[in-house]
Amino acid sequence: MAELLISSIDVEGGGTLEVYATENEGSITFHIKTADGWNPDYNLDLNGLFLEYQEDGSIKLTVDGEKANNLNGTTYEGEKIYWDLAESTGSTVGGSDGITSLMECTVTVEGLTLADIDGGLIGIRATSTGTDGEGSLKLVGEIVVPEAETTDSYPDFEKDISHATLVFNTTDGDTSGDGYYTVKIDEWTGSNDLDAELDAILAWLIENDENITAETELLGAQLKGGNVGTADGSYDDFWANDGDDSVDVVVVGYKQNGSEITEVTSTDAEPTNLDLEQNGTLNGSDVSYDYDVVIG
Repeated sequence: MAELLISSIDVEGGGTLEVYATENEGSITFHIKTADGWNPDYNLDLNGLFLEYQEDGSIKLTVDGEKANNLNGTTYEGEKIYWDLAESTGSTVGGSDGITSLMECTVTVEGLTLADIDGGLIGIRATSTGTDGEGSLKLVGEIVVPEAETTDSYPDFEKDISHATLVFNTTDGDTSGDGYYTVKIDEWTGSNDLDAELDAILAWLIENDENITAETELLGAQLKGGNVGTADGSYDDFWANDGDDSVDVVVVGYKQNGSEITEVTSTDAEPTNLDLEQNGTLNGSDVSYDYDVVIG
């Protein structure tokens, strides 16, 4: 998973501390650093990372072996904070380890997910702070895990998909002469989302269709999901495999109504329906497989 900004904490006279998190398999790696615009004369020695994410913590939790590395007395919105976890960031309170300036660090915590801590609190213990390096801070910020950006290329239909015709950028297996290999997945049952099924479909095709390999480019798909008549047409349009689930214009080289499309029109233009199975210009699909066979 990518590194996500989960908390920003203002430090008077210094700027903003940012806390990023990366969810690993069975752990979270926290990355604390100063944000752009930080006062270069303002020092920090980061000593401890604290988390509050459940209801059975302690108001006097300390980092193991470091009595002074605590957030005793901290509050948030007027309420005492019962901390659940405390981890050293690599520098001891008071500089007894010879480190008096640690402005950026990473800490990995085992046994947690981002969902576990979302909506909780994060605390940072810092000493040797300020422009004179004589200060001490106990900082608190709210944890907000941002929603993952959608990478869907295809819409979720109101009704189940009837069939999907995948268009591959290869002439291997092309029986219609249009320059593409088109694979129809027919007789869908109980699914309205091609994105959710696509990895399994592609894995099956790579294993079972000699014209498709792991390197074969999927350009997109024409989807049929019932004659509903929405802003996207009648659920009989083309969507490119591009991480954007808005309807797309067709790819160059397609034949429609007997005429080959030689250039892509503006995406602001009215989308062009392919009707691969209905207009006959592509002789239907090059091959057809039943959904239940492919998905199993």
